[in-house]
Amino acid sequence: MALLEMQWFLQRVMGMASAADELEDSEYHFLDNREFDEDEGDISNLGLDEEKVEYDYTSSIEETSDHEVRAQFNTNVFGPLSVIRSVLPFMRAKRSGVIANIGSLGGYASFAGSGYYCSSKFALAGLTESLRAEVGPLGIQATVIEPVYFRTSLLQADIDGKTVAAASIDAYKSTMERVKGQMDSYDGKQPGDPALGAQIIVEALTGTGRAAGKTLPARLLLGSDSVPFVAIILERQNKEVDEWKGLVVTTDHAQ
Repeated sequence: MALLEMQWFLQRVMGMASAADELEDSEYHFLDNREFDEDEGDISNLGLDEEKVEYDYTSSIEETSDHEVRAQFNTNVFGPLSVIRSVLPFMRAKRSGVIANIGSLGGYASFAGSGYYCSSKFALAGLTESLRAEVGPLGIQATVIEPVYFRTSLLQADIDGKTVAAASIDAYKSTMERVKGQMDSYDGKQPGDPALGAQIIVEALTGTGRAAGKTLPARLLLGSDSVPFVAIILERQNKEVDEWKGLVVTTDHAQ
């Protein structure tokens, strides 16, 4: 895939959303149209429907149906997994290649109203980390790209990809209204420029430009607010570890 084509595709990926009702029977037919040039080792067309790349879902844990949960994970976890397993035989034969999954900073921490979205991104990050350890010795790289807020249509209330639970429970009404209000108020004000984000991704995956000489990380943060966000999460985790370490380490057999 040429660099310009990659950048265009990544810009589209960063702004795409999908409709839950289109994903209920998810067999991932998008690999049927794959064109693979074995001589060049290039995947020129995965047949990926760009309208089914990202699926954002807002609901409390209890309000969500099994169907809605499966739609979320089908898109954000099992879809990428299907692609990965399909292309790995070709990459292993070439002993080269880069697998880059589109995760989220929601894979670092989860919040009210986004438990299923964030847990799907946690799952994708975990899969990618294991994959990286497995395919690294085979000459293949793997990373999960974790953007924060980029100015795309994902937060818009009227697009299909941002869905809410069909059922609602009064006990969660105030919490969910607050969450949805925050998302709606942030729409159109996200600091990230998708074109600039896509350029960084291209440079990171190809080891060119500003990424030349750098080792592709297991988790590639993306966005001006990503670094302080992760710093806050790590500070909280370290504080909890320090508070509880005196107790949680007292589990060994007596010597």
